[in-house]
Parts: sequence; C-alpha cells; structure tokens
Amino acid sequence: VRVGRHVRVDRPIHLIHLAESSANRAEAAHARVLVVLEPGATAELVEEYASFGEAPFWTNVRSQVFLAEGAALKHYRVVRQGSQGRLTACIEAEIGPRARYESHVFNLSGLFAREDVRARMAGEGADAAFNGLALLSGAEFADHHTVVEHAAVGGTTRQLYKAVLDD
Repeated sequence: VRVGRHVRVDRPIHLIHLAESSANRAEAAHARVLVVLEPGATAELVEEYASFGEAPFWTNVRSQVFLAEGAALKHYRVVRQGSQGRLTACIEAEIGPRARYESHVFNLSGLFAREDVRARMAGEGADAAFNGLALLSGAEFADHHTVVEHAAVGGTTRQLYKAVLDD
C-alpha cells in the first residue's frame, strides 16, 4: 500500500486475511504487508485476520510500515481466529520526522495470538501510540511484545494493553 505525497485517503483501506483449514490436516499461510506513506500523507488501514475450520491453522504475517515526514497512519488489526487458529504478527515501523503512527490491536478469538512490534522513531518529533485489547476465554492466549528505538530527539511513545479474561 503506497499513499502519495500530501494525499489524504478518505476511507479506511481494508485488508482481509481469510483462512479455512481442511478437516484432516494442519495448514499455514505466510503474508507480507508493506505500507509506505510519503511526506504529508494520511491514511487509515484495517487488517482483519479470520480463520475457520476444525484443523489447526497458522497465519504468520510481517507488516512493514514506513512513514515519511509529517505522514500519519492509524493502523487497526482485528483478530478473529477459529478455535484452532494461531496468529503470529510482526510489525516493523519506521516513523519519520513529525510523523504519527497509531497501532490498535483487537484479539477477539483464537487459540493463540502473538504480536511483536519493532518501532524506530527515526525523525525529530515522531509520535507513536501502541494499544491492544484481548478478549480471551478458556485456553486462548494472546500477548504483545514491543521494542521502541528513539533514534531522534523529541519523539513520544505511549503504550496501553488490556485483557478481559473469562474461564
């Protein structure tokens, strides 16, 4: 996904990762998502992960985000995996001068979900927020790992992760 210089995308861009496991064998899908916002660009991106079926299924996604000077991205990830669904996601973000990145993750169902965030605050005044919500029950598992490198002065990061547990 590339958004040009000073372009404002009026509607959210929606990427759906949909998987169905067959009845008798485990399956996997590996995807790469590349997002580039040029200087002054603004967009919202919704990535939705869904799987269904009774056999184990693993979705492995690497998302790379590059925000140039003054760009802004709101990045939403919604996880609705089936009872045997497993998700590993790696988000790598490079946030340029006075750019803003918001990450919002919603783990709503699935056996296992792990998100690794690696952010580099590459420019002066870069701003980032990392938020997550997990609604878990039974043996479901979700976790988030973040590593943020402040490579320039004047950057701000905030993190807030919450979980609601049942059973």
